[in-house]
This record gives sequence, structure tokens and C-alpha cells, in this order.
Amino acid sequence: MFNRPAQALRVFERIREVKPESLYLTVDGPRPDRLADNEATKQCQEIATLVDWPCTIHTLFRAENLGCRQAVSSAINWFFEHVEAGIILEDDCLPDLTFFDFCQVLLQRYVNEPKIMHIGELTYMVTIHGVQMPISSPVYHTSGGGLPGVEPGNCMISP
Repeated sequence: MFNRPAQALRVFERIREVKPESLYLTVDGPRPDRLADNEATKQCQEIATLVDWPCTIHTLFRAENLGCRQAVSSAINWFFEHVEAGIILEDDCLPDLTFFDFCQVLLQRYVNEPKIMHIGELTYMVTIHGVQMPISSPVYHTSGGGLPGVEPGNCMISP
């Protein structure tokens, strides 16, 4: 998350519907030249206080702005220092409820499969004989997805 509390709250409300046992929340720090970021990032951080189900909450709230590339890659590395696999959602990625079960099944199936690096939700589907089918692709485009395992420290977002 960064400075879009309304969007982040929509995603949180969807997460609340599935009530995960643990939740990892990250918020990049405010930009020094944008006063509105101070309040917006604070509101994003306050989303952690809205958890009203049994859940272990982990937070990584940055005091200073790292920027999109460094904030995202360091947050993913932080996440995988604590878990073997999991779902990562950006503050503007509102998944369908079925996505959580979809990810749970596939993350369990592929957690030890080095050829699978990403399980994602995207509305593009291939229709074969009138049936929509998921596809496997060497390329992915998504702002939310499940990652079956990344070695901590190995996430780097290229410029």
C-alpha cells in the first residue's frame, strides 16, 4: 500500500470476507515533498487495526518513501522471510472471492515446483469448445497473485 486508502480499504474488505489466519501489510512511507501523503499513508496503516477476526498481523510500515520499485521488491522479500508461499495483492487489485480458493489449491500443489513462479488472476481466459480454461504461460501480467515460493532476498524488480 502507499497513499490510496480508499482503494486499499476495498481490497481489505475483500480479504476480510475470507478471514485469513495471518495477514502481512506493508505501507511505503510518505514522499517528503507531498504533504497529503502523510495523512494518506497513515490511513493505510490504520487498516491493520480493522482486523476483527482471529488473525496474526504482521506490518512493515516505512517511515520514509522508498519508491515503487524498492518498496515493492523489499516488501516481497520481507514477506518470504516469513512464509513459504502466499498471496500478494496490491492496493488496487480487487480479486474475486473465488481467487482465494483457486490460489490455495494451486499454491499447495506447486509450492515445491521450481518451474512455477507465479499463480495469477487475470480476466483473460481461453475458450476451448465453449469452456473457459485457465492457461499456462511463460509470461504473466497481473497486480495480484500467489507465489509458491521465492527465496528471501531474491525478488528484484527491474527498471
